[in-house]
Amino acid sequence: MAYCVSCGALIDDDSVFCSKCGRSVRSNENRNKDTSVHNPENKEEFEGKLKKCPGCGSIVKSFSVFCEACGLEFRDTKVSSRIGEFEKQYQSTQSPSAKASLIQSFMVPNTKEDIYEFILLAASNIDPEEYGRACMANKDPMSLNPLRKTYVVQNAWLSKLEHTYNKAKLCFGTESDFPHISSVAESKLAEVEKTKLKQERSSKNKSIALAIIGCFLFVFIIVMALVFS
Repeated sequence: MAYCVSCGALIDDDSVFCSKCGRSVRSNENRNKDTSVHNPENKEEFEGKLKKCPGCGSIVKSFSVFCEACGLEFRDTKVSSRIGEFEKQYQSTQSPSAKASLIQSFMVPNTKEDIYEFILLAASNIDPEEYGRACMANKDPMSLNPLRKTYVVQNAWLSKLEHTYNKAKLCFGTESDFPHISSVAESKLAEVEKTKLKQERSSKNKSIALAIIGCFLFVFIIVMALVFS
């Protein structure tokens, strides 16, 4: 049962017109539909974009190279525009300090694809061996070793990688495709830590060896002084 929107009379379900005022029941239905569409309580908001397979229309997960539903292979997939622009700007920057500043000031977008893409980019720009050597060179503030400049850039990448990875864990840590990107980040961070420890042990061993040599030379000088005195 329904009511006529014109006169308010009760209308039977199988009626085509209102028995009281003659208004078409179809007009009532259209008005009801319009009211439900424009009712603010019925509005929905969506954020972000859903990627769909061009072959079957199924929703595609981030970084997929083929559709799980129909098997269509994806080619010529585009990198996020913001990440791509950042990479171009980084490559065109020459000064190490300017590069480090660019890395530190870059705001990684909040979408999953952008975050994952940046993690892959950061990991590819970190050289654990070079970073370890740069760390040792940076410990001497008076050193003119060019590796000190390398440290500035490598450390900026490392800090940004850690920050972005923690963000990914909080936002997407429970999703099925997270283990892949997690293995990339964890592997790179573990390599860096292992190299740092290796460089520190090597430096410590060199210091001990120099101290021992110094002691032997001191004893040798004392002995020679006593012999020829």
